[in-house]
Amino acid sequence: MNITNPNPHVDNMLSQTRNQQLALSEIVDKKANMILAVSSGVITISLANLGKPSFRWTALTLILCCLMSMALAAYATMPKLSFHRKKGARPDVDSSKFNILYFDDFLKLDYPAFQQRMEQLLNDTNLAYEAQVRELYTAGQYMAYRKYRFVRFAFVSLTTGFICAAIVFLITDGWAGL
Repeated sequence: MNITNPNPHVDNMLSQTRNQQLALSEIVDKKANMILAVSSGVITISLANLGKPSFRWTALTLILCCLMSMALAAYATMPKLSFHRKKGARPDVDSSKFNILYFDDFLKLDYPAFQQRMEQLLNDTNLAYEAQVRELYTAGQYMAYRKYRFVRFAFVSLTTGFICAAIVFLITDGWAGL
């Protein structure tokens, strides 16, 4: 990456983009939290009605779909860290997949290697901009394919559960009451 004219506008743009990504990450975490809260409330109410013959299958349908929603929402907010560190295996710091600004990547380095790479980064403006752009890209990829994707699946599971429970209720006992 070759930035011919580094200036405050470029720095401001990168900072604003990072702040927007952080705000989007907070929004999706709040949505996942809402799914967890609603699902646990529905499960609590469904468990209370599980013993009633007219609501047994409806409650069971709701419980299963809510458990799936909770699992997907929890997975979406779970941090992605690789705790296994092979002895003697050092990451390729020049690889396009390595991001010195991402903590899971720099955790794989010992401090002297981290310090040396950061020194190179801080003394080379183009390298510093490249690292920031890579950080924006990897954070966006992580949010899109990990957080937003699984929160969407959780919403779909919860909505499907409500629809299926209504259909099950109508099939098992609802028509008799109409």
